[in-house]
Amino acid sequence: MIKNTLGLSPRLFKIHYVFMTCISVLILTAFIPFILKVFGVEFLPNSEPLLRLPTWSHWVIGAALALPLSILLVYIAVVCFSDSKIKEGFIFLFSSITSSFMVGACSHLLLGATVPMLHTIIFGAEGHIEYKMRDSYDRYGRFGCDGGIAVETKVIRHSILCGMKLEANHGLPLGRRGLPKKGATIIVYGRTSRAGVFYTSFEAIPNLEYDLPISE
Repeated sequence: MIKNTLGLSPRLFKIHYVFMTCISVLILTAFIPFILKVFGVEFLPNSEPLLRLPTWSHWVIGAALALPLSILLVYIAVVCFSDSKIKEGFIFLFSSITSSFMVGACSHLLLGATVPMLHTIIFGAEGHIEYKMRDSYDRYGRFGCDGGIAVETKVIRHSILCGMKLEANHGLPLGRRGLPKKGATIIVYGRTSRAGVFYTSFEAIPNLEYDLPISE
């Protein structure tokens, strides 16, 4: 049982508790793809959004949902200040400012990655999706990747293909001429739907004189 340590009225404390529970569920749901990635589940959203909404609208939806919470936190901050609880008041005031951004980010991840992931689980079948390469090969890896490249998606932190390996007989430094330039087409294979792909392998369409081999 959570205790009312701030001395709020029972009604106000109950409303605050409900709001914070909803926000916690939203955060957990938004980060499901990151959690599954730890267990080796690799998912990449399609470059064309499933819901056909512009990326900025995800943030607006989240900010709109967070508005009642922001108002509530400001009110609680005022209550704390009136009771000479200065430290708690500033904490709630700061939380009211950051809550819109936090919920907006979670809304973006939820609509851009978690919902497409669930769609692919339910409606997916073996196939492939084509992406455009955004950044060059990274031998040291990013975001937990053992060598990865970034492709064009519209979801933050969900654009890295992990596990791309180079053949030793290329004889070229990593990140130089033997790699596809920005804009090269990457074909990603796995369980796919129009929302995204649980990828198991991928390859690049040959670029200039050099090819990028299929991943392991």
